[in-house]
Amino acid sequence: MPQRTDSSLPPEDAQGPSGPRSVDLGPRDFAGAGEFAADQRRQNHERDASRRSRDEAATDEAENGRAEDETA
Repeated sequence: MPQRTDSSLPPEDAQGPSGPRSVDLGPRDFAGAGEFAADQRRQNHERDASRRSRDEAATDEAENGRAEDETA
């Protein structure tokens, strides 16, 4: 099971003999993990789509510029 430092305890209770005390994480600690991952995928998809459209626009501008230079 993953471990985390329990910061909800008072400082004197949160310290173990070798530093911060670790607490086992239970299933409720990961309840929102699926939603978080889906949100991250959505954000990545939107960012990639935006990047692709910018790249396509830049390519179109460059090609149009070359076409105008060739006809001039």
